[in-house]
Amino acid sequence: MFLKESINSGFCCWRAVSVLVIFGLTTAIANSQTSTEAPPPEQEIAQVVVTGSRIIQNGNDSPTPVTVITADQLLNGAPTGIADALAQIPEFIGTPRASTALSPIGPTGTFLDLRGLGESRTLVLLDGRRVAPTDLQGQVDVNSFPQLLLKRVDIVTGGASAAYGTDAVAGVVNYVLDTEMTGVQTSLSGGVSSRGDDQEERASIAGGFAFAGGSGHVVASFDYTNSKGILNDANRAWDNQGWDIIQNPTYPGSGTAYLLRSGVTGTQLANGGVIIAGPLKGTQFLANGVSAPFTYGSLLTASTMIGGSGEFSQRGNIVDPFDQIGTFVHASYDFTDDFKVFGEFGFGRSSTSYPGTTPNFSGSTAFTIYNDNAYLPAGIKSAMAADGVTSFQLGRLSNDWGRPTDENDLSYTRGAVGAEFKLAGWTFDATVDTGHTIFQTYGFDTVDQPNVFNAADAVVSPTTGQPVCRSTLTNPNNGCVPIDLFGPNAASKAALNYIDGTLWADAHLSQTAVALSARGTPFSTWAGPVTAGAGFDYHVIDAEEIADPGSTALIAAAPGSQGLPPALNGKIGIWFTGNQSPVVPVSETVKEVYTEFLLPLARDLSFAKSVDLNAAVRYADYSISGDAISWKVGLTYTPVDDVKLRATQSRDTRAPNLNELYGPVVSVNAPVVDPLTHTASNAVVYSGGNPDLKAEAANTTTVGVVYTPSWLRGFSGSLDFHNISIDDAIGALTSTQILSLCTAGNTTYCAYVTRLPNNALVSISTQNLNLNKINTKGMDLEANYANDLTAIHLPGSIVTRLLVSYVGNLSTTDPFGHVTQAAGDLGLLGDPKWQGTASLNYSLGSYSVFFQERVISSGEYSLSSFITGGTSSTSLDNGHIPAVFYSDLTLKYEVPVSFSHCELFLTINNLFDQDPPIAPNRQGSPISIIATNATLYDVVGRYFTLGLRAKF
Repeated sequence: MFLKESINSGFCCWRAVSVLVIFGLTTAIANSQTSTEAPPPEQEIAQVVVTGSRIIQNGNDSPTPVTVITADQLLNGAPTGIADALAQIPEFIGTPRASTALSPIGPTGTFLDLRGLGESRTLVLLDGRRVAPTDLQGQVDVNSFPQLLLKRVDIVTGGASAAYGTDAVAGVVNYVLDTEMTGVQTSLSGGVSSRGDDQEERASIAGGFAFAGGSGHVVASFDYTNSKGILNDANRAWDNQGWDIIQNPTYPGSGTAYLLRSGVTGTQLANGGVIIAGPLKGTQFLANGVSAPFTYGSLLTASTMIGGSGEFSQRGNIVDPFDQIGTFVHASYDFTDDFKVFGEFGFGRSSTSYPGTTPNFSGSTAFTIYNDNAYLPAGIKSAMAADGVTSFQLGRLSNDWGRPTDENDLSYTRGAVGAEFKLAGWTFDATVDTGHTIFQTYGFDTVDQPNVFNAADAVVSPTTGQPVCRSTLTNPNNGCVPIDLFGPNAASKAALNYIDGTLWADAHLSQTAVALSARGTPFSTWAGPVTAGAGFDYHVIDAEEIADPGSTALIAAAPGSQGLPPALNGKIGIWFTGNQSPVVPVSETVKEVYTEFLLPLARDLSFAKSVDLNAAVRYADYSISGDAISWKVGLTYTPVDDVKLRATQSRDTRAPNLNELYGPVVSVNAPVVDPLTHTASNAVVYSGGNPDLKAEAANTTTVGVVYTPSWLRGFSGSLDFHNISIDDAIGALTSTQILSLCTAGNTTYCAYVTRLPNNALVSISTQNLNLNKINTKGMDLEANYANDLTAIHLPGSIVTRLLVSYVGNLSTTDPFGHVTQAAGDLGLLGDPKWQGTASLNYSLGSYSVFFQERVISSGEYSLSSFITGGTSSTSLDNGHIPAVFYSDLTLKYEVPVSFSHCELFLTINNLFDQDPPIAPNRQGSPISIIATNATLYDVVGRYFTLGLRAKF
């Protein structure tokens, strides 16, 4: 044990200093070089022109911070795909991916999240164009973009609504394709974890050719991915030990209010059922209905304990299986040097399936078993009679019924046409981009709640002497089949067929976007040419969703049945989990006009090599939410050749998406304390969309410096600070907050409360509202160095990169003035204060080695809910989460063949098999918990990918 701990400590220290070693080594090498050396090929590749604004310019010249990452750089660290590689970039805090979805009933994919402000506040573009979203939140699954045709990704990490359009509150991610590629490229790879699971196969092919003497060009690609996922946590000790956050039963007498513990089980859950209240409490049912004492463990509370006879049910699906195919074709033709047209088409399908939540019944949804139950064991029936008990509550974890399976299928088609022509020194562009997404959801073997409680109320038929549902005595033809709940595997196949069902939803989403733009240099000043641009953007989104009838039905007891828990009566949706709600056909139209200019203010003066002003303004008209104006003013100042200072101030907007506007209404029965009557009661709580929402508005400030020293050829670095404040941020109040506001005299919120004439509480609506303020402040550091080593008489060349992101504040302020701080919260929110990635690529002839070190800083578990230490009502005994380091290694060998460029590669991600820290994704329930934050930490462990890339 001591040896193992020593080795682990050594690895941790080695990884901690490796980030500094990478850049310390390269700086030492660089100091030996002179500035007269020619830049190597790698540096030429790095000097790409990016679009920090609609007016084309170099990223280092942009007043708004821009990070540029080539496809090769991305795939070095994550050969499993561009989307997974981007999720490793520090600015994409906790970006959800298809493989990290935890039994959702909704779209799965990779939806990029800049700054931790939410995926809907990041605008994703393809070659500068808005593309059709893949869900009602307006998000784009970037897995659907072609892989081999990708040239680079431009990440604008500041407010960019004025230049790019609505939704760019946190920034813009622009996928840039190589539409001039010639020849054929292929990529084949296979991957597997060190535990033999999560097998993955990927295959891509892309090709391009010119025709008509070079006037025309066609490129096409095909991508295929098949990932088996990890549906069993048996090989992940960190996840199968029953970690949970539980209440401390001795508080406030001693210790903290909450405890982080392993071995947590349920006091009201047993595979064959357990009596949870009354004189017979603590009796469980084994095989064949045999009763036995239920042992209660330590740290006992109403719902949890440590050990004992209780059960806990992990999700199991560490990584979801994922299948995807995609095709893409782009054709262009130059009629003249001044007139060009293009057209493109894309199609793809993806599918993922995963185990759903195990059916479980406890607390307010436990079974009520009456003394005339047909399956009641004789001994228990006698004990009930002796104690004068007419009924009892039965808790049950029903693994024996089979686990539900959820499945998501998505298909999309996209098409675009466009033209570019030049006239009188101006360039004009016109494009039409349209797309249609079909998203289908299924929940197989899902429990029908009215049926299961109807079936559980089983009695002996007075005519046949056989078990029947009590409800069939009133309605003999209602189809009910009685179910035996006493002991594992007691239920008949017919009963399971009666209580099982399939939920489904079919959503259609389409978008048509039209963009017209012009850019040119209308005149020049003594400081240089003035560049200007203007344009008109229009897009319309249409959506509709239909759902199975059961998802929208009200739960009600069958006539004659006594088994339905009162907590479920009147609830919308009959299914145990995953109820879907239809969305009536809805449509939103957005019209935008904008202008932008770049004005040089000074050139080659004693105090300034250059000063440039960049400004933009955009007016947007939303058909549902009204209008909004966004603007940006940016300044770049170069006092000397090596240093550039930059700053921007912008006003950015985001229109509410269709889900926020027209999202399906769902309801739950929830206990609330009514501040008007000072009584506790159950009320129906509704949540859903709100068509009266208006656009969010954000004020963004960025200040930074870019350093490109002439004495260190091949090096560039930037340091940028940002402050983003969002007003009228869309969110929802809790039912308690709405009641409190209404009772305090804020009549605006009384509209969301329904009462009877006697003031008895009936329902509360917690629909989306413009109510919050969100603020984030932080810093981004980027450093790049690329050069060969011949100056110091060493062979080969190196390319290094350092990306660091710091989040000093990421807070949400509600109407009560309560501030929720997410910076440093590594539990449910997953927003570390520090993230960094350092990489070094060394090439020598046919060989190259790539090493990458990623770090996620330490933090606390769920800052919004708990405080580590102390004795407050939210204190947690062990909420500190340590820093985590991940090491990735890629080895490449260029096969010496004459007919192509052929490269073999082997990548080992998470080289030292770092387990994720313990941070359970739910509290106080031993059901469907994964023991860490799966969107932030690696849940797979050491992973090997072997592949081949070839260019012909």
